[in-house]
Amino acid sequence: QKAFNVLLADTTIEQRMKGRGAFEDARERAVSAAETLRADVAKAEQDLAVVYRTRWHDVGASALTGVALLMGCLLFWLIFDRELRRSWKAQSRLADNEARFRSLVENQSEPIAVLDSLGKIVYANPIWHSAFGYEWDDLQDRNLYELIHPDDRVRVLSNLRSNQAIPCRLAADYGIWHDVEVQCQQHDDAGTTVVRFHDV
Repeated sequence: QKAFNVLLADTTIEQRMKGRGAFEDARERAVSAAETLRADVAKAEQDLAVVYRTRWHDVGASALTGVALLMGCLLFWLIFDRELRRSWKAQSRLADNEARFRSLVENQSEPIAVLDSLGKIVYANPIWHSAFGYEWDDLQDRNLYELIHPDDRVRVLSNLRSNQAIPCRLAADYGIWHDVEVQCQQHDDAGTTVVRFHDV
């Protein structure tokens, strides 16, 4: 009995020692696994923070880009609208001036023609028909100097800028030469010349 008790006691102590050693090994492995897990969790939190920060930076950059594009479009529209309004006003003034000029010229009792820089007729008032028998289709883009008598053309051309009445002969549509006085007014800014004819 005594020998059995001693043997049992020795076996229990060995088992206890082995159990304690296994427990220490298990505890160390558990502590190591916990530390590793804690490090992994911390790294995952850092990576997640970096991802969120990057996403927020991207969102902020996209928002700033959108705001910049919107402001640019708004500025472009304001400039375009201002230029468009200025163009409309200029065209309206030009149309008003043209209407006043046309009303003034068309109601004149003497033939008036507007010439371009080459001497072609770009406008003629309706009195040309009753004075010389020409319709507008006969005069449009026609060189006025072709209607002046060949012997008078040089004198007329040399005195265009004098703003004085220049006597010459003008061909009518029905084949008769009319003695007229030509008075020219240059408009250098528009590149045109206004010519008035007085039938003498």
